Amino acid sequence: MASPGDADARAAPRAARAPWAAVFYALGAIVMFVVMAICIRALADRLPAGDITFYRNFFGLLLMLPFLFARGPAYARDLLKTRKFGLLMLRAVLTYAAVLAYFYAVTKIPLAEAIALNSTLPIFMTAMAAMMLGERVGLQRWAAVAFGFAGALVILRPGFAEVSWAALASFASAALYAAAAIDVKILARTEPPARIVFYMNLLVSILAAGPLLVDFTPPRWSDLPYILGIGAAGTLAHICQSNALKRADASFVAPFDFLRLPLGAIAGFALFDDRPGIWVWAGAALIFASAFWIARREAMRRRARNP
Repeated sequence: MASPGDADARAAPRAARAPWAAVFYALGAIVMFVVMAICIRALADRLPAGDITFYRNFFGLLLMLPFLFARGPAYARDLLKTRKFGLLMLRAVLTYAAVLAYFYAVTKIPLAEAIALNSTLPIFMTAMAAMMLGERVGLQRWAAVAFGFAGALVILRPGFAEVSWAALASFASAALYAAAAIDVKILARTEPPARIVFYMNLLVSILAAGPLLVDFTPPRWSDLPYILGIGAAGTLAHICQSNALKRADASFVAPFDFLRLPLGAIAGFALFDDRPGIWVWAGAALIFASAFWIARREAMRRRARNP
């Protein structure tokens, strides 16, 4: 039976010839992340962020098991084999911290504000891709990165308004998610997406289980659909993200993440009557402009490289 590594080896040339595959997976990740945020917000009044973080990864792990067993025991054994456990553990620690911070923000502030601040993730990714992966980022894209961070400052308005811990948590989660994504980009050179996601769910579940031993809030039966939704959407989102990063540079995939903002704003207004202030939209406009310019410069670079 073919191993995950064999499948990836055969898929690599095909992925290189199909750049739209990266776009497809990037958009799929965005939709799933928004669905997950909706489910988190629905549980905000009943379960703390730490409990939701555990359920997200534990149920995500359970949802992966039928897929693993269906492929046969040889596939499952091969999936567990890795020489990159250190990088997988680092990704789990970064993801756990990022998820906990973001889930806390989503339960405390309007969905659009949480997503807007967390949408600085592509800006962090662009900067980190240059510094850690050696990806080429020109002066204009560095200017766009600075422009995007200015947008985040407009939303936070330090010195002009009280900055909530939830808002800072959402902003910090973007940096942590970006670092985790860079780790994924490195792992994707040798590890199949299924292995990366499996270890992420397993290790984060273990990390998140610790606090529950001290303070556990039993969920209601009515919470179960949302808990399962968080696990399913989160797992699918990371599978899509891993596939997107395997098929394109991190600096190319990053700008698509900004589509979470309009989708999240619509969902927040329609489902939770969220009404974000004018500063959220002003800052978001700057962040969007930054993302658009980064994407445009990346497209120009690709056309010049492949005329």
